[in-house]
Amino acid sequence: MFRLKNFMVTVVIVVLIHYWPLPAQDTSQSLQMLQEGRRLFHQAVFDESKIDSAKIIFQKLSKEFPHYEGRATAYLGALTALEGKHAFWVYTKYKKVVKGLKIMDRGVKIDSTDLESRFIRGTTTYYLPGLFNRGQSTEADFSFIRQQLPAQYKAYHPKMIINVINFFLEKQELNRDERKQLENLKHKLADS
Repeated sequence: MFRLKNFMVTVVIVVLIHYWPLPAQDTSQSLQMLQEGRRLFHQAVFDESKIDSAKIIFQKLSKEFPHYEGRATAYLGALTALEGKHAFWVYTKYKKVVKGLKIMDRGVKIDSTDLESRFIRGTTTYYLPGLFNRGQSTEADFSFIRQQLPAQYKAYHPKMIINVINFFLEKQELNRDERKQLENLKHKLADS
């Protein structure tokens, strides 16, 4: 079951890596750095040896391009939590995840409107065991993203939005209006 959850997280992350939009102030250097960090992050889900390289990229991205500080910090937190996933001892796993959660929270606090940061934290916490008590922050992240999609979906690649919508439709308890709004947006994107 845990492996299936890891696979689902990987699928969601791959979608983000390839389709998430970039701020207007991006330079080719910041774009390349972000893409490389995302690529290494994706690899780190299954290959612990990629974590340190990904951390270096996101630390550099945060320092050199301050508009990415929140997003880079969220990724650094997720990478720290991944160290916990790869750790052998249960206590080490727990400590790394707790530390990673604090770092992700700091990243989202730096830029609470960044959908990618919210999605990274939300999908990470979604798959954590209940003992971490992250249900409220997961729902807050997902609710924020669902609320922002109708106004911001045109800024993103349609495949990414459809995959995010599919995630919400399959994994979230939605009221009838939320479900209808997401399904309508999905159909609109599929028809375009």
